[in-house]
Amino acid sequence: MHQSALIERLKAKGSPLVLGGDGRCCSPGHTAKYGTYSMMDLESGKILDIQVVQVCQLNIVHEFE
Repeated sequence: MHQSALIERLKAKGSPLVLGGDGRCCSPGHTAKYGTYSMMDLESGKILDIQVVQVCQLNIVHEFE
């Protein structure tokens, strides 16, 4: 609910969202089965989404309406 409310507040401003994302699969010298991917609104500095995914998943798509 918090995520939906945050996205609605950002959309209500009327300006386009400027999004950036980054993923991390493992630390140097370690092998990981899972990784994280985060998406942030670059204008407000708010994190909009964090996903934990298996490293073997290559196609990560998150759609905001």
